[in-house]
Amino acid sequence: GTHDVVPIDVLKAWPFSSESIDLIYTSHMIDCFSEKQIQRFFRECLRVLKPGGALRLAGLDVEREVQNYLQDHDCRRLVGMISAPRGEDLEFGSRFMNLFVPSKHYLAHHDAASIGAMLRAAGFMAITKLPPGHSGILGIEPVNLYQRHGESMYIEARKP
Repeated sequence: GTHDVVPIDVLKAWPFSSESIDLIYTSHMIDCFSEKQIQRFFRECLRVLKPGGALRLAGLDVEREVQNYLQDHDCRRLVGMISAPRGEDLEFGSRFMNLFVPSKHYLAHHDAASIGAMLRAAGFMAITKLPPGHSGILGIEPVNLYQRHGESMYIEARKP
C-alpha cells in the first residue's frame, strides 16, 4: 500500500484530528528538543494516534555512548557527542555562520529508561527497546529500521 508522509512543525499545534493517525515515526528529532519539548511532543502524539496506534523513535543512546567510552577511552568523542560546540572551539567562519544559522546540537540526552519514563508519563504502554532492524509494527517496512545504526536506540510504544 501507499503511505502518506506529512511533514509538520511538531513544536506547533498539529493539523490533525484526535485519534486520526496510525503511526508516528521520528529519527533523531527528539535529540534536538529540550525535555519539556519532548514531553509536549509525546502528549501530542498520544492525542493524534488512534487507539492501538504506534510511535517509533530512533535517537542517540547515552548508555551506548558511555559503553563506547569505557572501551575506547576517547573523552573528546564522548564530550563532543553530548555537548554543544563552544564558540571559541569553532573556526571563525563557523562562528560567523552561527550568528545566522545556529549549529545543531543536542538539547537532551537520554537512554531507553528515561525515554520510557516520559512515554509512560504521557500515557503510552507496551514500551519496548528494539535491536536495529526489528519492529513490532505491521506495515512499517518502508521505514529504514537501521537508521543511524551504531549510535541509535530504537523504541516503540503504543497508545492504549
